[in-house]
Amino acid sequence: MKKFFACLLSALVLTVGAVFFTACGNDNDPDTIDVYLPDGTPGLALAEAITEGVDGIDEEIAYHIVSADEITGFVSNGSADLAIMPTNAAAKIYGNGAKISLMSTNVFGNLYVMGVGGADTLEELAGKEVLVTIGTTKAMFEYILSARGVTCKLTQVSDGKEILNQMKVAAEAGEECYGVMGEPQVTACKKQVTGAVEVVNFQQQWKDLQNSDDSYPQASLVVNTDFLQETRAAAETFANSLSTNAAWIANTDNIASFKAALQNKGYTSDTSSLISAPIDLTTIANCNLGFRKSSEIKDAVKEYVGILNGGQTLDDNFFYAFTA
Repeated sequence: MKKFFACLLSALVLTVGAVFFTACGNDNDPDTIDVYLPDGTPGLALAEAITEGVDGIDEEIAYHIVSADEITGFVSNGSADLAIMPTNAAAKIYGNGAKISLMSTNVFGNLYVMGVGGADTLEELAGKEVLVTIGTTKAMFEYILSARGVTCKLTQVSDGKEILNQMKVAAEAGEECYGVMGEPQVTACKKQVTGAVEVVNFQQQWKDLQNSDDSYPQASLVVNTDFLQETRAAAETFANSLSTNAAWIANTDNIASFKAALQNKGYTSDTSSLISAPIDLTTIANCNLGFRKSSEIKDAVKEYVGILNGGQTLDDNFFYAFTA
């Protein structure tokens, strides 16, 4: 199941621990579960599991933190038994033949346009440059702009750190700068950039445009279907354990414990933003963490994917059917 080249890539950034972070899963060891997570907000959906462990699973769990732009590749090539990843990206690779099913949605929107220099509403962004990253961020903003009839210039950059750095420079020079950020970089922006304001709340825009009380299913837990043939019970136990994560991480002491757990496993502020980013209770609230099983979120995911992925339709096999 695990690809050799994926092991070489991940070995650069992953370390070993008791409930361990390891460079590669052991192809010959059926007692290891490889769980992948992106280095950012979606990774917070696994905070309790990483820190406290998961009761009821006998197998060792290897957690792999990778960059946000790599998570799709590791899921596509079969390296991941389980993974937290953007929902629309999961749908795309499923449509291209990836052997995965969605078990639950765990992040319900954490995107905002932050800015300095003048504009403080969506309409005031008309004609201005806005920095964006690829994937869900860009697709969601394009949908909002189109639905609201606002046109602006989108400039793609590598990651949220670059947006934050450009905004710092602009603020110091008294110039305008706008960019789409997710938490916890929104918190960092408010703390580090003088005069930074929230210009657009994507979650509220989605609710207003959909006339709904619910935000969008941004990131989800997916499972490799080949892995299910061997360890279905463990997969369900792991998925169900995430139901208490949102309440667990909404606690200052637990945030500190999570960061300490990552450090104990060899991570530093240079190798994971989950350690370096300023995460407080406001940050956690803005991340909109939660837990809804596939059967509960199916219709919302189908609608969301259809909007963001150009009308893509999903069959019911994409949604995992829990045995209990």
